Amino acid sequence: MRLSLAFFLGLLFLTSFALAEGNGDVLDALSKVQEVSSHRKHFSVTYEQTRFKALVKKTVAEKGTLEFSAPKSFRWEISSPSKEIYVSNGKDFWKYSEIAKHAQKLKADTGELAVLDVLFRPGNLKRDYKVERWVAPVDDGANGSDVVSSVPPASKQGKLFVLLIPRVKSKQKALYLIIDQEKGFVDELRIVHENGNRVRTVFGALSEVNIPAAHFEFVPPPGTAIDK
Repeated sequence: MRLSLAFFLGLLFLTSFALAEGNGDVLDALSKVQEVSSHRKHFSVTYEQTRFKALVKKTVAEKGTLEFSAPKSFRWEISSPSKEIYVSNGKDFWKYSEIAKHAQKLKADTGELAVLDVLFRPGNLKRDYKVERWVAPVDDGANGSDVVSSVPPASKQGKLFVLLIPRVKSKQKALYLIIDQEKGFVDELRIVHENGNRVRTVFGALSEVNIPAAHFEFVPPPGTAIDK
């Protein structure tokens, strides 16, 4: 996947921030947000993502839907530029590419999904990040809505602007988040990689309507090559 699914979900649930170290007022605010999000049993949200490739100075757009139902059922469906589905009922995990006509079936406890425990074991990320308030760097004059910018958009009431910095060297240089404090959900996520690549993901309206269990099952379309 282009972005670790477990990490992605963990950020959205806000259950895994490094609350032991960082800016005090931000940590207090995040603790309250986590309390709100901890009661969420299911959700559906659309997203639009822009990825900036530093080497070729190009951006690539993607959009889709992310759905989750406790304890560990999820469906991440990319609708554009080509259809891809990542879906699990908590036992089986399917990866499907429409353009390649290919599907792969894995166990939900394989390494690719094991880190989904971050949703339910908050300690998994505590050692990895420190937390700061996201403010505009003095040397970055780029437009705040652009994928290559580290400048936060204009402040809005009820929104928390957070910067996560890895404690040790990793592929990620920094993560920027805009969080709706009332809903306990991420509105926007930006990731800056050490190689200069960047990812900006903006989430749509959050729905918490119950999702039928059948939605997290997958039946490969006729003609699909299947790896098991």
